[in-house]
Amino acid sequence: MRIAPVSFNSENTISSNLKQNSAKNYAVDNRQISYQIQQRKRKTAAAAILLGAAAIVTAIILKRKAPVQNIAASAPVQTNAASSAEKSKNIFQLMTGKELLNELKILKPENYIASVENINSGTFLADLHSHSLYSDGKASVKDILDKVALYADYAHEKTGKQFIFSLTDHDSIEGVKEAVKIISSNPQKYKNVKFIPGVEMSFAIKADKTANPFETAEVLVYGFNPSDKKIEKFLEEIQAKRKKLTIDFIENLKQKYGYADFSYEEFRKIYNSGRDYFMMNNQWKVHHYAQTKNAAAGLANSKGTDKSQFYEQIMAQTDNNKTLSYLREKGLVPSSYGDDNNITALCKEKFSPVQRNNGTYYAGENSFDSIVRAFGGDDNVFFALAHPYYLTERTNHVSEAVRELNTKSYGLLKASESFHQAYNSSLDRNAVEKLNKELVSDNEFLELGGCDNHLKDWLSEFPVKS
Repeated sequence: MRIAPVSFNSENTISSNLKQNSAKNYAVDNRQISYQIQQRKRKTAAAAILLGAAAIVTAIILKRKAPVQNIAASAPVQTNAASSAEKSKNIFQLMTGKELLNELKILKPENYIASVENINSGTFLADLHSHSLYSDGKASVKDILDKVALYADYAHEKTGKQFIFSLTDHDSIEGVKEAVKIISSNPQKYKNVKFIPGVEMSFAIKADKTANPFETAEVLVYGFNPSDKKIEKFLEEIQAKRKKLTIDFIENLKQKYGYADFSYEEFRKIYNSGRDYFMMNNQWKVHHYAQTKNAAAGLANSKGTDKSQFYEQIMAQTDNNKTLSYLREKGLVPSSYGDDNNITALCKEKFSPVQRNNGTYYAGENSFDSIVRAFGGDDNVFFALAHPYYLTERTNHVSEAVRELNTKSYGLLKASESFHQAYNSSLDRNAVEKLNKELVSDNEFLELGGCDNHLKDWLSEFPVKS
């Protein structure tokens, strides 16, 4: 997802596309999935045969199990006697990070491009960047997977190859957990899908090209265990931190602007779809809420009407653009109603990164180091730069910044999304290609790509209409 520079200018709009070591095989039955390697070996020793006596054979069974890393609970043991058909029916294997890295060495640029031609021929074979309702996407995990399975069967029929897919919601793996449950409940349906756990993590990066000292960048993480407690705790802490910042800011507004009836529940309903999930750059939403509610409250006072009801009525007339400038443009508030500079200053004070104890406190954002700590320690995990060209909007020194990230990753940063499919069409494609080649060459990155879909219909071009 593209992240526009952080700013508190009301002209920044919020659009529908706001970017919202273990075992190799992971066995699953219809109820459960686990990272598990189990080996059972049966050795039979015959007792010595006494002359003139009948042969007596004693079977001795020696069992040996390898360490188990559970995702949910242990899956049923698959014995060597189980038929391959039985295994196919009852076992679903997640793709590992190591397996994906090997595939990246084989896949070609056209395998990531979801053009009508590539879809029709089955050449489109991998989408490693997508979003669901668990972040800022519009489609449920089930709807996405239904379409992925349908296309994967089609591509397999055309090429004999499986389709590689990853769900990469922003700072959330809840969608991945649901996907694992769905796929493991009916592995036959998804037999032509190679699913790998993914997440798109945001982090603060130094910026020398904007008015702010730091901006937001993103990295794609693949191959982690979705039930890793360390990762779960890290993501929960991110959400708790962002929620607290939002509530504290609104409480400050209530103290300074008592007449406006600011409320967290109101913000949550109008700007956050009634959810307690918070994406990066949440200050945009909070700032726009503060400015629009303040303006609406002033207008309601002049009309002698209930401020909260009036505010809800005018915001119901907006689409995804919930800024004060949009309200003025549509005539919902007078053109003389401008941003309150004190609200902007208060928002900057609460959300902007600051220097503390010779380090940087990032307020509502992650540091790259914290992401490395959370996901590191698993040989199956690796990182990829997400839509790297957008870094050029934040810094004039992209190559240096990426080299620094590569060093800080302790070997986790292994790839770059060179074939990102959702860049703005107005971008200079030659400049994008030039930067991609430079980053790959300088850092010995592998290349990958994804559609970065946020729409309700994943791969709307399929089925191809004749």
